[in-house]
Amino acid sequence: MRYFMPSIVAGSDVPFRNQSFDSLDNAYKFYKDYGRLGGFDVRKTTEKRDADGTIILKHFVCSKEGFNDGSHCEENRQRRTVSRRCGCKAKVVMKIMSQNRYYVFNFVELHNHPLASESGRKFLRASREMTVRTFDRDLKEFVGEKDGQMLIDKFRVLQETSKSFYFAYELYDDGHLTMLFWADATSRRNFEIYGDAVSFDATFDTNKYNMIFAPFTGVDKHDRRVIFAACLLSKDDVSHYNWVSVLASFSGENGLVPSKHRLCMWHIMEKFPIKLGNRLCKETDFMEKMKTYIWSSNLEIDEFKSGWKAVIEEFKLEDNKWLSDMYEIRKSWIRSYFRDSSMFGLMRTTSRYLLADHMPYVHANNLLCVELFVGMLFAA
Repeated sequence: MRYFMPSIVAGSDVPFRNQSFDSLDNAYKFYKDYGRLGGFDVRKTTEKRDADGTIILKHFVCSKEGFNDGSHCEENRQRRTVSRRCGCKAKVVMKIMSQNRYYVFNFVELHNHPLASESGRKFLRASREMTVRTFDRDLKEFVGEKDGQMLIDKFRVLQETSKSFYFAYELYDDGHLTMLFWADATSRRNFEIYGDAVSFDATFDTNKYNMIFAPFTGVDKHDRRVIFAACLLSKDDVSHYNWVSVLASFSGENGLVPSKHRLCMWHIMEKFPIKLGNRLCKETDFMEKMKTYIWSSNLEIDEFKSGWKAVIEEFKLEDNKWLSDMYEIRKSWIRSYFRDSSMFGLMRTTSRYLLADHMPYVHANNLLCVELFVGMLFAA
């Protein structure tokens, strides 16, 4: 049988026995880069763990290791593929050493199949992945310091083409973007029709500068979430929020127009185990009993008060300061106090549900530049 050896120019790119790495991920990256230069793809396979679940032995192999099990020949298989595995033995075996470092326990360099030529290596999976990562990195570096100005220029073009598009912004002395507010024609029309209740959620860090994305949202007649306006803020403070409230199309000159303000139920409920402990909130029926009075919009105010008091006394929480503080501001978050208000039964955490339904990249792409992030919002 004929064997093939990767022709690597730099000896430092070739694995060797007892070579050490500070993690399995770094070891796998090294072997994958070696394969990309040598003309073959690699994959992870067999591993062995100790009683604590720590990986003590891990195999990285040529992608043509092993043989196909024949399942591709089944008549009911919708997609027919040809196995390219040919039992190649090339591999690196990593073994744990002291201080959670790993070393090359075994290295088989020879392959039993031809390797990709220099011109064909760009078609390897590892090369394609590297090309995508490099392009993404280069694009972000290019946008980098210019993304604020690029976004403002983009908004100016939109404003020229649509009189209903509105935006405003503020810059730091060094020219970096600190505050941005915008509302397009659709958003403003949505507010005219469905603006009885507005949700404002400023809990999303969305880009590589950790600017806060804060949408103004509501619900339409079909209980679907709609956006009224949105803003990006560099700081979570009163001055930034005052700036936004004045600019919002549904605001007066001195801030929000007279309205009933309600705190976000979702965020408050999330605080219960943090403030009171998991044991009370998850191992007893405290939360179930409390939710009976918190969530119900059918209770009269007096019924809520007596129910809250009964639960507090049952679990001996009369001296808990956080619960006392939340009770003092009950008019801003308990549903019994909003039962007669238009649409408040629908308003829980509208913006959070909106982002979960339609903008999953808000959390996933927190390294995006501002211009790229807002571009994705317009594309949603």
